[in-house]
Amino acid sequence: MVDPTSSGLKGNQQQVRALLNQAPLFWNTCLGALQTASIIALGRVFDQSSEHNIDRVLGIAQKNLGIFSKSALGLRKQGNGPHAARVAG
Repeated sequence: MVDPTSSGLKGNQQQVRALLNQAPLFWNTCLGALQTASIIALGRVFDQSSEHNIDRVLGIAQKNLGIFSKSALGLRKQGNGPHAARVAG
């Protein structure tokens, strides 16, 4: 049975519980998949041999502080940034 109180749902909990329990296997499978994906992502972030680890990301951010400026954000939103073609394609 899915427990709406553990997932932070507010409002009419009896209605929510009734809706979730129409297909509990589906919702429990989704919850399990999301938890597994989160654990895998955290493992990658903290894996020192991964190119996507937190130390590398923070290093890139510190070396390129200009990417956090309002003008750089504006360029990204307009699709005129230096990597616009790569991101769009």
